[in-house]
Amino acid sequence: MIATLLLALDLNLPKSEIVWQLINGADVAQTYSMSIDTCFKEENFLTKAIIGEHPHPDKVLAIGLAWAVGHVFYSSWLENSKMGESTKNIIRMLDFGSKGITIATNHQIGIRITESNRRLHRDDCRPQHSGYF
Repeated sequence: MIATLLLALDLNLPKSEIVWQLINGADVAQTYSMSIDTCFKEENFLTKAIIGEHPHPDKVLAIGLAWAVGHVFYSSWLENSKMGESTKNIIRMLDFGSKGITIATNHQIGIRITESNRRLHRDDCRPQHSGYF
């Protein structure tokens, strides 16, 4: 969603930023899915400090949008910095890698975007809805 908007605005963003925005969208969608499911709670220490253990869905979307916009500025700064290309590439790898690990971990614990979350370790928890988008 954010990547499509950025493309429509024709901001001349590097392809790596558009790809990051798509990945971030998946992360936000997973976090949103978790936020409307009482069987899950946020466990990442940094994310929990920002949005809380059981965030309101609106807060997840607002923080996700702010993070996406902030990353556009961060990406622009990185592109224009005087750092060497190898240093920039290491930073990008860490940036993409951390998002990828987050998405994979969320999927592994049962968080789904287009269907009901799966309770892999909590049989006592009942889903309150099915599907999100």
